[in-house]
Amino acid sequence: MPSRTSRPILQKGVTGAATIGRIYAVIGIIVSLIITGCLVPIGIYLLANAKEHSIPGIATITNVSNDIPLQQSALTLSYKYNNSNYTKTVETTYNASFVKGNPIDISINPSNPKDVILKSDNPPYVISFFLIGLALFILIASIIHLFLTFRFKSFAAASGVADVVGMVSSATR
Repeated sequence: MPSRTSRPILQKGVTGAATIGRIYAVIGIIVSLIITGCLVPIGIYLLANAKEHSIPGIATITNVSNDIPLQQSALTLSYKYNNSNYTKTVETTYNASFVKGNPIDISINPSNPKDVILKSDNPPYVISFFLIGLALFILIASIIHLFLTFRFKSFAAASGVADVVGMVSSATR
């Protein structure tokens, strides 16, 4: 049990650690707002761009050129859209199942039918929702951390001590 004379020192130590914890919580919310401000527009851009290639189609592989060391394949595709025939060469990651004459799923840009991408190369929905979800998770976690830090002095002090220990351990490496 601490003596009466050591209590003010402990209180000052706890108050100091809590202040450091609160400062780091504010810095954390600012950083999370910056991260959110970057990730959400990228996710929205990818989502909008995904809608550009919105028409599903099937093309026939007319030629395959593989660069196995670089893990790349150049595919010449022929496909039909609105009763017009098109040919397009696309590059993608090498896959042994690319065989001349086989059908392959594509996504067509309806405003420019010569612009196609492979359906397998079109995961912007997944990526965009992942980026937006990650940004929201970071923001919500930072808000909860900020709330707990300002609501509970013991949480702020523990956070401050953890921040100081982290700084000291990284400085000694």
